[in-house]
Amino acid sequence: MRAAESDSTPVLSPERLSGNPHSGGYDSLQTAKRLHRLFPQAKVLVVVREQTEEILSCYNQYVRAGGILPLRSYLDPPDDFRFPAFRFDYFMYDRLIGAYRRLFGHENVCILPFEWFTRIPAQFVGKIHDLVGVARPATDLLPHATKINPSVTQVATAALRRFNRIAAPRTSINPQALSHGAGFVRTLWGVADFIGRIAIASANVRQKTRRLDLIHTQTSGLYELSNRRLVNTTGLELDTLGYAVGPERAG
Repeated sequence: MRAAESDSTPVLSPERLSGNPHSGGYDSLQTAKRLHRLFPQAKVLVVVREQTEEILSCYNQYVRAGGILPLRSYLDPPDDFRFPAFRFDYFMYDRLIGAYRRLFGHENVCILPFEWFTRIPAQFVGKIHDLVGVARPATDLLPHATKINPSVTQVATAALRRFNRIAAPRTSINPQALSHGAGFVRTLWGVADFIGRIAIASANVRQKTRRLDLIHTQTSGLYELSNRRLVNTTGLELDTLGYAVGPERAG
């Protein structure tokens, strides 16, 4: 109502709308169908990110939420049908994008790479204007250089994972931490961030390189076909952005 009165465009943007990566996005399609029932005329923006970087980011979020598993265990959860868990195929983006296009119409679904947001933010934002039918501003005045909620360093993540055994938010990710007191949790998070800040830059680089190498080994060849389908249906040159893109197939 307030958006209509102010001639604004209402937006829903929780990341949860595409499913939770820590549970393999088990309800992603169900959520898409519910959104279509509620907002059948909606415009849909989907932001994708190169899979190894995205998986590492998800792992960092998992640790920030109280997770205690090392990366290798996080990527290889027990095969237990009773509980949803991390799944590599969640990051085959063309599957969920295809579902949204079937529901809302091809022309109403815009796919943008996260890498545009970090490299050519004005073009990224301009595409969103185009999607919702709002004229692009004559001058781009957005504070693109300002970082909000920057990610923690890899050394800080490693420290926090160990601290989570002592104190963490009380969630299903880690219900057995010794303490769930908010003040204690914030203190340990602050200590982990401090450790990350004082660590030499090369330590963070080594940590990130090792983790990305592990993810790459686990996903080698897994996303090439999915990314190729995305290239073919969007025209996005994902290979130039570092995505693994399989070759064109004859026929």
